[in-house]
Amino acid sequence: MALWIEDLQQCICVDSEGEQELTNAKAVELHCKCVRLAKQVKLFRKAQLIYLPGAALHLAEEAAEMTKFVDMEDQKLWLPSDFDSDIWETSCQTGLPAIEESLCEAQCLDALESIWSSQQTMRAFLAFWNRNL
Repeated sequence: MALWIEDLQQCICVDSEGEQELTNAKAVELHCKCVRLAKQVKLFRKAQLIYLPGAALHLAEEAAEMTKFVDMEDQKLWLPSDFDSDIWETSCQTGLPAIEESLCEAQCLDALESIWSSQQTMRAFLAFWNRNL
């Protein structure tokens, strides 16, 4: 869930930045993404209290130090990788950092597979183009 939320945060950041003005349809789509992100972060925070009790302390510290509103796409999620390795035992449930690491590795492998597939498609297209022209 957390990796999906991070991906959604990145999509919203990419969609909202830029020098061109948003059309009404894009603005509505961006607003819907922000609402979906807010709901997912709220659900994640509930699960986080169970699996990452150490995150509650960091969230409370952030709330106390916060002087201005932070957009949902800029909020830190406090995953196991955000903690020092020496406090994993007290901040996370057993095995959670390893699970996050394996999920991140799977995400990287999926991205590499997507890049490879795109390159293979381009290579086949260029071979077809060169053969037939």
